[in-house]
Amino acid sequence: MVKKDLGQNYRSLASAHLKKAQAGMSGPDEDLSSVCLELRRCIEALSYGLLATYRQELSTSAMMSWTPKRVLEELEAADPLANSSRSISIEIPGISSEAGSTFVISGEDRRFSPKWANKAYNKLSSMLHVPTPKMLENGTILSAEKIRAQCTEYSHLFEEILSAKIWHFMSGQFVDHKCDCGFTIKRRLESITKNTVFECNECGRKYDVTSIDDKRAEVTLRVAQWQCRACGSNNEFGAHELAENKEIKCPSCGGAVRIERVWAFTQCSATSIE
Repeated sequence: MVKKDLGQNYRSLASAHLKKAQAGMSGPDEDLSSVCLELRRCIEALSYGLLATYRQELSTSAMMSWTPKRVLEELEAADPLANSSRSISIEIPGISSEAGSTFVISGEDRRFSPKWANKAYNKLSSMLHVPTPKMLENGTILSAEKIRAQCTEYSHLFEEILSAKIWHFMSGQFVDHKCDCGFTIKRRLESITKNTVFECNECGRKYDVTSIDDKRAEVTLRVAQWQCRACGSNNEFGAHELAENKEIKCPSCGGAVRIERVWAFTQCSATSIE
């Protein structure tokens, strides 16, 4: 199960990688490869931290994404504003006796886009590798001075992101569904259609939307149905349990069956040739 504090853990990890990178930037040119690697890891940690924050809105496959670009694209599919920086002000009722006293937290939740993350990630990667023959012929190899300048630019951006008082802020109108495994699945109401699938990223169960209104959505578990050839009873189980060569038993008679994929041919619509 994904821990609630995983977002904070990844943020701390990003901070640790940034400190290592900054320490290396003041060293000799030979240390720049390690600096690039640490900054790459910083991009990964920041992306994974946001992924963990959105875990209730994502599918199992989305939670397994590992490249920053793919991770951030999955987040954007769930929330179009997931990768957008935003200014936030939160007012909390004060605890003093003074009437109307409030404590205000304000700041900017800084994030980067999939496009930026992919470009920076690939650029840092190219600095880690031996130059290709074409690069040597054309003289397009980056100098240590340019690499250091680029790393410094990235370092300043990550420092701004990690110094923010408010981070991973989420808002919206959600529809919740508690999965049979106990995990709470969330989907944004404005994004739900009849084709929306509520997939639990803890156990893989899938729920199909059966009805929607302006406040809620009804869902039902997607099931696989089969008839026992031994006793004729009709049975069903969660479709997430379908697996090649898996054996299951009939609840009525105990007869065992094996799940197998079968190729099928379907008739195409006829086309006329003039």
